Amino acid sequence: MDKLEITYSATSKTPEFARHQIELFLNNLDIHNDDIITAFGEAVTNAWRHGCKEKPGKYIKIVIDWNPKKRYLMIDVRDPGPGFDTSLPFRVEPYKNLTCSGRFLMAKCVDQIEYARIGNIFRCRLFKIL
Repeated sequence: MDKLEITYSATSKTPEFARHQIELFLNNLDIHNDDIITAFGEAVTNAWRHGCKEKPGKYIKIVIDWNPKKRYLMIDVRDPGPGFDTSLPFRVEPYKNLTCSGRFLMAKCVDQIEYARIGNIFRCRLFKIL
């Protein structure tokens, strides 16, 4: 299994830096998948906007695990935010409810999403089988 762990001191540039980092990591593994980059970018942007409340100095932790035997990718994005009520469904037409459009987009791009509150950290975990 190949693994990448990064902790960013959150700034408005964090989503851009994080997307670039995962692209490099996946390219080194010869994985080229725009859906993964899209879902990951949305998760990191949500961590910055909602988890860190766009306040520099908070931290976003990213963990990426690749299992080449099972062709299975797992991405964790963790932030210090309170999270949200994950039991609420999101609309099929996200343009009518912009507060859920990121969840809708991520769900279309990956095979599974899990949300969890772990102590004072909120985690979004993305799964993709390639």
